[in-house]
Amino acid sequence: WFGYVKDQWTFSATSMIEFGLAAGVEHSTATPQGDAPYLITPEGQGGNYYTDARRDAQQLQGITNYYLPAFRFFGEHQIKIGGDVLSLDYQQNITRTQIDYLDNAGDVIRTINFLGSGALRRGNDVGSSYIQDSWRLRPWLLVESGWRLDEDRLLGTINLSPRAGFAISPPGMEKLRFSGSFARIIDATNLQLFTRPLDQASVSNDYDAAGSLIYGPVTSTYTLAPNLESPRADVWTLAAERALPKMMRAKVQLLRRRFSRGFDYINNLPADEQLPAILAGAPNPGPITADDVLSNQRQDSYDSAEISLGQPLNGRFQWMVSYIRSRAESNAVIERSVDQPLSIASDTGPLPWDAPNRLLSWGYLPAWNKNWAVGYMLDWHTGLPFSIQDDYGQLVGAVDQMRLPTFFELNVFLERILTVRGYRLGLRGGVNNITAHFNPSLVDNVAGSPIYLSEYNGQPRALNFQVRLIDRRP
Repeated sequence: WFGYVKDQWTFSATSMIEFGLAAGVEHSTATPQGDAPYLITPEGQGGNYYTDARRDAQQLQGITNYYLPAFRFFGEHQIKIGGDVLSLDYQQNITRTQIDYLDNAGDVIRTINFLGSGALRRGNDVGSSYIQDSWRLRPWLLVESGWRLDEDRLLGTINLSPRAGFAISPPGMEKLRFSGSFARIIDATNLQLFTRPLDQASVSNDYDAAGSLIYGPVTSTYTLAPNLESPRADVWTLAAERALPKMMRAKVQLLRRRFSRGFDYINNLPADEQLPAILAGAPNPGPITADDVLSNQRQDSYDSAEISLGQPLNGRFQWMVSYIRSRAESNAVIERSVDQPLSIASDTGPLPWDAPNRLLSWGYLPAWNKNWAVGYMLDWHTGLPFSIQDDYGQLVGAVDQMRLPTFFELNVFLERILTVRGYRLGLRGGVNNITAHFNPSLVDNVAGSPIYLSEYNGQPRALNFQVRLIDRRP
C-alpha cells in the first residue's frame, strides 16, 4: 500500500514552494507446501522450499522544495533548496527447514540446517538537505552546481556530496550542444544487510559418496564491523548532441561510474580451512565457526559509450536506434547471506547484468492511412554472464566466467485508432519475438551434471493483443 499528498504554492513565474508527505506499507508471506527438505540436485531443485516467512516494512517520508525567485548576478540564477526525512522500519519472522545437496546418484553430500530465531526488527531514520544553483551565464551557456547533505542514524554518519554540470551551444553552432556532469551519490542503507547478525545462523556438513563426514560442521554467523561508512558512487558524464535535417538528432554520450565503500560480508576463514582445500585432500578441521564480517570493501565499476539517432515524425510518431558499448565489474558479485548457500572463494568478475554490446531500437511509424500505425522493438545484446559450481555448491573457477548465448528479440505490431463514444482507443495486435530466436534465461551450471550447460526458458514467439486509452475527444 502506498499513498501520498503534495501541495505547491506559486509566488511568481520563477518562485514556488512544495511540501509532500508519503507513507508506504509492504507485507509479504512465503509458505511452502510441506516441511520436507529442500533438494538441490545437479539437474535442478525439488522437495519443499525451506523458508516459511513473513516480512513487513513501513516507510514514512516528508519532502520540501523551494524555488527562490530568479535574480541576475553575472547572468541569471535560479536557486533551489530542499530536504527530506525518511523513517524506515523492517521486521520479519522466518522459520527455515533443512537443505540437502544431492549428487548424480541421488546421495546426500551436503546438508544445511539453521539455528536460532528468525524473528527480528530494525529501523532507521535518514535525513537530507540540498542547495542547487542553475546559472545561465549566457543564452548559450548553462552551469549547474550544488551540494547535498545526507545523515544516516543507523551508521551515525553525515556526508557532504557535490554536484556539478554544464550545457553549452557555442555561438554560431546552435544545432550542436555539449554537456557534462559530475555527481557524488550516497547510497541508501539496506536494512536487510544490517539484520543478518540478528537472523538465524546456518550449519553446514559435507559428506563423501559413502556418507562419511569430510567437512564440518561449519556454523556461519554474521557480524557488523565498527565504524562503517556510507557507500558512495562518483558518476561522470560527457555528451555531444547534434540536430540534423528533418528534425533528426544524433547523440554521443560517455558515462563513468565508480562505486566505493560498498557493503560486503567478508569471511574470516583461513584458506586451508575452506571447502576447496578439504576437497583437494586437506584434513577436516572439525567444528568451526565461519564469521562473515560486514565491511566497506565492495567496489563496482561501470563504463559505457553510447551513440544514438532519433527522429519525431508527424506529431505522435517517432523512432530511435542506439548502440552501447559497456563494462560492469565488481569485487563482490555474489552477496553472502544466510539464504545464499554457495561457497565462494574469489568474488571478482562481471556483474550479472553486464552486456558489453547492446543494440536497441524502437519505432512507432505511420502506416497506409492516418488511423493505422506500425510499431516495433528490437533488442540485441551480448549474453549475460553466469558462474559454474560443483555439486557441493562450490564455485568452480572465476565468478561469472561463462555467458548465455547472444540475445536477439524483434517485436512487431499493428495498431488501429478508433473513437468509441468520445474515447479514442488504440487496438493493438502483434507478435513478440517474431523470429522465434532462442533466448534462454536459465542454464544448468553444475559441472558433472548429465545436463550440464543445457539451456532453458526464454520468450517463444507469441501473439500479443492490447487495448489502450489514448484520450477523450470533447
